Amino acid sequence: GNTEVHWYNYPLGGGLCISNANPTLEDLYISGNTAYMGGGLYFSNSESRIDGLIVADNTRGYDWYGGGAGLYARNSSISLLNSKIVNNIGTTEGVGAGVVLQSCNGIYFNNVLISGNQSDREVGGIYITGGGNVNFTDVEISYNIEDTQQQGYLEGGMKISHWSDTFTFNNVSIHHNGVLGLNIEYVTAPIENVVVYSQSTNLKIGSFNFPDDNPGVINHLTSSNGRIYISNVSSPDSCIIKNSIIDFNSDSEQELFVNSGAAVLNYSHMTTGWDGNGNSNTSGNPLFCNPDSGDYTLAE
Repeated sequence: GNTEVHWYNYPLGGGLCISNANPTLEDLYISGNTAYMGGGLYFSNSESRIDGLIVADNTRGYDWYGGGAGLYARNSSISLLNSKIVNNIGTTEGVGAGVVLQSCNGIYFNNVLISGNQSDREVGGIYITGGGNVNFTDVEISYNIEDTQQQGYLEGGMKISHWSDTFTFNNVSIHHNGVLGLNIEYVTAPIENVVVYSQSTNLKIGSFNFPDDNPGVINHLTSSNGRIYISNVSSPDSCIIKNSIIDFNSDSEQELFVNSGAAVLNYSHMTTGWDGNGNSNTSGNPLFCNPDSGDYTLAE
């Protein structure tokens, strides 16, 4: 318990590299390390459980493509509990300054803070690509930025790409991540129960190409002080947003902007209005059916 790992410099896992092993780690503080993949920690072909982890002030500082200045996992199953991944910096072509999960199957994050991480290429907070079966419960992703050429550019918070398996959000908040909070592309699994706010674009949805009998669904979304941007949606029913609250708090841009393709909004509240079944379009606060009894469905 209460182990510190710091000031190491190594290509894979600057602080700790775990490959083909299945440890349980507790009360670790990992800081000041550098690697081209996993500045703090690197996992490969591992089933690991980590509780009480702090990964802070690590970097990804080599000149070839890598990522995860804080934590990088590939082909692994990771349970991360009661942990913080903060203030890590991805430099020189790295992605996912805080966390990268590549082709991982079985990821469980509970009571995790991912905050203050910075990338100069792609995704400041967390980047997830490939794999399946992810569960985030009580996770906060905040104040991360992608700082391409020092401009506070694009994907600050979270990016999910090329995903088709179960993805579960429970009490997840994504906020104050610069220009873009949550970017979803090439995803064929529903995204539910997420709160996004205070980014120029809270949510970007792109490159959906679902069959008509299996539309993509964004369910129980709360978005405020930032727009939703949809592009490259192949058919009118490929992107369905339902049971959601969308409130931009701005008169200068649309709350829901469709660049190409189409979107369907049903049983939702949007202050500027959107045609759809059961929508509550009003400039006032959304009206719930019976909040005192726990019924937060929207009144028509």
